Amino acid sequence: MIRQAGRAANAWRPEGFAELETYYPRTRWQRVAEHLDLTASFIDLWNTSREPGPERSIAIVLTPGLFAEWLPGCFRGAHSTFRDAGYRVLQSRVRTGVSVFAQAERLAHDVSEWLLDEERFIWCGHSKGGLEILRALECDSSLRRRCIAAIAVQPPVGISHVLEYLKSSEASATQKLASHVLASRIFVEGIRDISVNREYEFSQWLQHFKPSVPTLCAASWSIEPTSWIDSWHQILQKTCPGIAHDGQFMTSDQLLPETAVVTLPRIDHAQPVLGGNGFDPGKFWSTLTQLAMSPLLQDRHGAIAQTR
Repeated sequence: MIRQAGRAANAWRPEGFAELETYYPRTRWQRVAEHLDLTASFIDLWNTSREPGPERSIAIVLTPGLFAEWLPGCFRGAHSTFRDAGYRVLQSRVRTGVSVFAQAERLAHDVSEWLLDEERFIWCGHSKGGLEILRALECDSSLRRRCIAAIAVQPPVGISHVLEYLKSSEASATQKLASHVLASRIFVEGIRDISVNREYEFSQWLQHFKPSVPTLCAASWSIEPTSWIDSWHQILQKTCPGIAHDGQFMTSDQLLPETAVVTLPRIDHAQPVLGGNGFDPGKFWSTLTQLAMSPLLQDRHGAIAQTR
């Protein structure tokens, strides 16, 4: 059962990313290039509170990340919001023990089977799922042609420092047991992609990534955990003191090369799919899709492509 913190008295607000320096003074944050930074546009859309759609000719695909098969209510808020607005919605089936490249092939097949003839779609991915959808689009020209935009929230471009701590001598007996479980054949292939042991080919793909469709990335930091399953603030305070993170990954490690980005405060790693603490995941994903469909992102993608 997921233990979430009580709902905050005030709803989450998207302003204030720069406050990370107050909470994480050792963070060396390099400002996102102006032509890639769509944060202000996201904030404007969020504050207009416009309901999504209905763009009935467009489908929405939601792809979660690690451990999603054991998360009750995963993507529930986003699924309900899009469905109520009249969209056709698919929530991808994922397996934690599958690598990014292998899962991308399975996802491409499943989405191709589900889409109606010539139907266009927006593909939303969280955490490792964000990397998997980008790989799937890169390898499938038919899906690429029909994909209006891809959205990757908190993608683990960098490794999980939590995993490395769980294997260290400082870890408790319970934490070391968790590390052994994650290293078992049930999980090892999927976990490897967020560890220092990630495959060379995968590492090279990340370093030289170039979006094949208009792509929007969202990176965040947080200061408090919202669930036990994917929030490790105490460990990160020990291993990376004073450096901004979202409870699982470093904020600076959530950026993809040559990709438009929205930088947001106080979003823990599990909140985009589970909510909690006054955070509305349905409004969050619908605002991202509104931005992804806008000429702003579409034009930015065209300009980036022309510079290659």
